[in-house]
Parts: sequence; C-alpha cells; structure tokens
Amino acid sequence: FKDQNETFYFGGNHGVTFFNPVNISKSKTEPPVVLIDFRVKGKTFRLPKSLHYTSTIQLNYRQNFFSFTFAALDYKAPQKIRYAYQLQGVDSGWVACGNRRFADYTDVAPGNYTFEVKATNSDGVWSPHRASVNIVITPPFWETWWFRLLLMLLVVALLFVLHRYRVNKLLAVERTRLRIARDLHDDVSATITGIAYFTEALEHQVNETNKQAVNKLFGLIRESIQNVQDSMSDIIWAIKPENDRWDTFFPKLRRFASELCESKDIGYHIMMPEPVPSQNLDMERRRNLWLVFKEIVTNSVKHAHCTRLTIDLQTDKTHLIMNIADNGKGFDPAKIKEGNGIKNIYRRCEQLTARVVLRTAPGQGTHWQIHIPL
Repeated sequence: FKDQNETFYFGGNHGVTFFNPVNISKSKTEPPVVLIDFRVKGKTFRLPKSLHYTSTIQLNYRQNFFSFTFAALDYKAPQKIRYAYQLQGVDSGWVACGNRRFADYTDVAPGNYTFEVKATNSDGVWSPHRASVNIVITPPFWETWWFRLLLMLLVVALLFVLHRYRVNKLLAVERTRLRIARDLHDDVSATITGIAYFTEALEHQVNETNKQAVNKLFGLIRESIQNVQDSMSDIIWAIKPENDRWDTFFPKLRRFASELCESKDIGYHIMMPEPVPSQNLDMERRRNLWLVFKEIVTNSVKHAHCTRLTIDLQTDKTHLIMNIADNGKGFDPAKIKEGNGIKNIYRRCEQLTARVVLRTAPGQGTHWQIHIPL
C-alpha cells in the first residue's frame, strides 16, 4: 500500500513494514583506487617492488607500448563502479571508460609522464582517492642533448676543416700565380729581350746589297717580339693576385687607352666608375674584361682612322656598363672576316655572360655597348 506521501507499507507475519524512497541516502563510501598490473607490449613488466608502492617506472624508447590495470576497492556493487584515467602529457583531460578497468597506450614519445586513475563508489559518487605513477621514457641516444651537441660540434669542425682546406687551396693558387708571374718575368721576358738585342746587333752588320730586304725582315721580327712582350706583360699582370681589385683594374684601362691615343695623336675622353664596385673580381673575369677592352680600343685607334675616342664605364648594383665609341670609318658587321678580333670580343663577352650591342656602319663610326654582370 502507498499513501499520499509516497510511503510504502508491507504487511508481514510480525507486523507492518514501511519506508519512503525519499529517505534512502546515497552511499558515502570513498573506495581507494589501486594499480593492479602494468604491461609492456602485452607482457607483465617486472618491477623491483610492488606496483602499488612504485612511484616511477623507467622505460627505454622501445618500450613505448604499455597498459595499466586498476580497481576500486568497493565490493558492494562493483559492476556499478565507474572509472576515469589520464596520462598527463598525452591525454588532454580525463578519459571516462565506464566500468572498464584497463588503459592502453601505444607509440608514446620519449619524455616524462604521470598516469592517474580515479573511480566512483557503487552509487556513482567520485572518490577523492586516486592512484598515480610516473612514467619516464628515455630517448634513443641520437635524440639526446649530448648527442646533438656532439653532432653540432662535429658539423662545426667539418665546416672549419673545409674552410681551412679551401683557404689553403686558394693560398696555393696564389703562390702558384706569383711563382708563374715571377718565372715569366725572369726567364721568358729576359729571353725575349736577349733576342731583340741580338737582332739589333745583327742589323748593324748587314751590308748595303741586302740591307733593305733584311731590314724589313728585322722589322717584322721586332714587331713580333714586341707583340710577344705585350702578351707576356698581359699574362703576368693577369695572374698576379694583387691585381684582383677594381681599384687597380680601372686605372690600368685608363692608362692603356690614354697612352695609345696620345701615341697616335687622337683626341679622347675617358670616364671611369666612382666609387668602384664592391663585388670581387676574379682572375679569369678580369683577364676577359681586359682583353675585350684592349681589343676594342686597339681596333678604334689603329684601324678605324678615327680622330676622337670616347670611353664611358659606369656601374649599377648588378652590372658594369661599358660604352666605347669612335668617329672612325666604321664597318659592316655582316662582313666580319674569320680570325678578326671582333669575333674574339664576342667570344669573351659570352664567357662573361655579357650582353653586347654593336652600332656601326661604313662611314658612321663604331659604338660598343656591353653590359657585364658584376
């Protein structure tokens, strides 16, 4: 029988029993939670002492697949107990697992972690008691700080060795260039000078009958020797390391052009870049630049029959712009003969990756404009 207050009455052999469900209170039992088992890759992990009394478990990087088994010590209605766990550093929060009493983790990265588990009593009240254990997974040696430091030191040492090797190679090249320049000056130039001296001495011993023909031959010999001396001088200048600078290169161009024009009584105007470029000037580029400039100026002075030569060299951030113009007889570029110096100009400009603009025509002078990457 149930009355209006929701009280239930039951009759029995010894009287009447009654109760009101409202008066039934939830259990206040706070069951402790314990860790029962710890497994690595499915096998129980042997610990120095009981898991319950272990505060830290040490694992290596290969033992990063593990699981925990746990239980709440409440025997009233264990099937009603609910659990939640978390592995700090892996889980973002508590993982509710119902009445399941185990937790699995796979492929956990090396590091320090803390596993915690909590449970309710049979009436669903969370117990303040928790079980926890620290997990330390050591990294492989190649991920340790000392190995990375050692590797960094090895890389620095290797870079230093490579740098020293490169510096030594450059120094060896510099020494070789100096030796070649010295040998050319001391041996070859001296030999050529001796040939010129003996030729001149022989010229004075020629009799009148063959003097004209022999003198012409001697003139050709002297001219050839002079050309060889000029070429040797260019080679010696090109290989000397101290000439790998723009501030020595531009004065040489100015000096060559002015002396050549003055020797032929040709008016000239020369402008050189100020300030000089900051980029490096290596031997090969310097030699090609010099031979291009020399060939153009020589052609204008000796073959163009000009009376005026204008040389304007300017630089921007990326290029040297070379403008050389004369008021000579000009020529037809389509009729360049094989072996002509103009072909050498184009070939050397190609090696310099330079852009060449040639403006000329018979009777209209010649204007070279060359854009050379710095």
